[in-house]
Amino acid sequence: IDLTNWHGLGIAGENPQTTLDLSSCPNIEEIYAEGTSLQSITLPDSGYVKILHLPNTLNSLNIKNQLYIEELKIADYSNIKTICIENCPTLNVLEILNSCKDATGGWIVNQVRFTGINWSFENADFSALTQVDINNLLK
Repeated sequence: IDLTNWHGLGIAGENPQTTLDLSSCPNIEEIYAEGTSLQSITLPDSGYVKILHLPNTLNSLNIKNQLYIEELKIADYSNIKTICIENCPTLNVLEILNSCKDATGGWIVNQVRFTGINWSFENADFSALTQVDINNLLK
């Protein structure tokens, strides 16, 4: 199926597919994938995504150069081990990162990469992460 010019995509019900590649769909604006078995989704490296609803089975969150995201919903962050968010100014990256902690405050994510953000911290402990690439994070 050619989805190149689609503006929205909804996936419903149990689906044995665990990956979804939308990298060739630069015009996609809305993605609804709650309740699926997706573990990873590949978005275009830039585009017009405004609404992104993802399932609790997701183990990798990779979003690059999406300037228009208004709504990101992930049912549960407990399976996410890798986060890469680059140049997505409308996303609250700190809120996403804080959602990746267990009940005791420990990290469930072990690899993060953020670019295009500007934060200030007096005390920050990222020691439990095994791989950290946070550009412009601590200023």
